Amino acid sequence: SALADGLLSGTVRKDTRFGPDDHRSRYPLFQPGAFEQSLEHVSHLIRVSSSLSQPPAVVALRWLLQSGYADAVLTGSISSRHITDNIRCLWFEIPSAEMQELQRSVPLEGPVPLKETSPGGTGGQACPATTPLMKGDQ
Repeated sequence: SALADGLLSGTVRKDTRFGPDDHRSRYPLFQPGAFEQSLEHVSHLIRVSSSLSQPPAVVALRWLLQSGYADAVLTGSISSRHITDNIRCLWFEIPSAEMQELQRSVPLEGPVPLKETSPGGTGGQACPATTPLMKGDQ
């Protein structure tokens, strides 16, 4: 997803735990090692969003659009407030210095090395996987 299943919203913290019914408990970005690395990347996004007086999710969406990485972003929303917030990404631009900081500090496509288990073709064995922070589900 464009917001990495909430990771780029700035609301997921080091102590956040997901129940067994929450798909994020199985999602590669939320597994030990990759999760901590992802939170380190998100801390840069939070710093930039604070300097722009915008929520991290709005800056993440704007960053995707402004970087040329995406022509459009699709987001899921569970409230009308999320929809209103998401639209705000169209109303401003991230200044060049902040864009450079984000490009330096947070990988749009760079792989995050991790292990993922697949009950399918690997017989439950761990298989290597890489997942870009911003690309989300593929």
